[in-house]
Amino acid sequence: MAVDLVILSVVFVSITVVSIAIRLFTRTVILKNIGVDDYLICVGAVFAIVCSVTPIAALQYGLGRPTADQKPEQVAPYQKLLLTSSVTYSVSATFIKLSLLSFYLRLSNGPAFSALVYCVIFAVIGFGIGSITAVLLQCLPLSSLWDEDAAVGAKCIKLVDFYYANAAINLTADVVILFLPIKILWGLHMPLRQRIGLCGLFGLGGLATVAGIIRLSSLKSLLASSNPTINIVTPLNWSFIELNTAIFIAGAPALKAFLRQYMPALLGSSYSPTGITKYGSSNKTGTKSRPTKHNSIPLGSVSDKNGSKWVKNTAVVSSGPGHENGNGERDSDNDSQENILQNYHGILQEVTVSVKSERKSEEGRSMSSGKADY
Repeated sequence: MAVDLVILSVVFVSITVVSIAIRLFTRTVILKNIGVDDYLICVGAVFAIVCSVTPIAALQYGLGRPTADQKPEQVAPYQKLLLTSSVTYSVSATFIKLSLLSFYLRLSNGPAFSALVYCVIFAVIGFGIGSITAVLLQCLPLSSLWDEDAAVGAKCIKLVDFYYANAAINLTADVVILFLPIKILWGLHMPLRQRIGLCGLFGLGGLATVAGIIRLSSLKSLLASSNPTINIVTPLNWSFIELNTAIFIAGAPALKAFLRQYMPALLGSSYSPTGITKYGSSNKTGTKSRPTKHNSIPLGSVSDKNGSKWVKNTAVVSSGPGHENGNGERDSDNDSQENILQNYHGILQEVTVSVKSERKSEEGRSMSSGKADY
């Protein structure tokens, strides 16, 4: 059990460090667009790392071994380390949620959604402060956790009941945050495949929610336990699994941009310096493309300065993502998702307008009516 805790802690901390490094590099170097959500997730990552490594330090003070084998001098450092892990868990979870909600504000497409996000932000902050306060005031005086003299006459809450309530509320907040942007994302004017992919990317947060559910169920082992030093290991494991998984998933958009820039083959696409990524079926030239629908709108004809030539203009309006290839077609890929997940300036429907000009000589146009063709 102790070995499993060490392995899980090292693996997930390593994933978090790499994830944060890639996220910061992508935001500052590739996208040059770092925001408040990036700073908040960094704070959450620092506390998640502390939450993950403190149980390793507690192993030498009796964690993972029978409570009867714990020596009196080990009780104080053991309790202080578990207290640190509990506090840092609440702090990290709060900052991770605030980072996601800050990211949602960048996606906001109206005052109603922004107001809803701000309400959730205030609730998350209040719950975070309440959780930290409850941990620090679980016993009065707090030193009664490790000092037998202070324990005489001390008043303590039932810690397991607190864990249950905290985990349940935390899980509810995770579900709310998970589904908060789905309605907006699903209502975007883009192909069904892209909407499903975009909602799926946001839905990856459900993995962290699943970890939270397992953590909640693992607390049963602490009820009336005669060996809390052993039974608390599993909830501790799921605590830092939940935090580090959430941090990794929150960095998925930045990771996708990083891979698209340096390892596009992993995404099943080709990358060019212009940022064009090809998908779909192959055309005659071997370039993969998928044309989008064009709507031609005649703008009329105007004469040149000397009145000898006429220019007939037609605007071709293409709604939807993609770039033009060498054949005049557009490549329909996930660029609209990239704009949403990377630019963070709101959800925009990109419209590309190209103007075709057809010049007619004065001799070529009809002179029968004596009127210009407008």
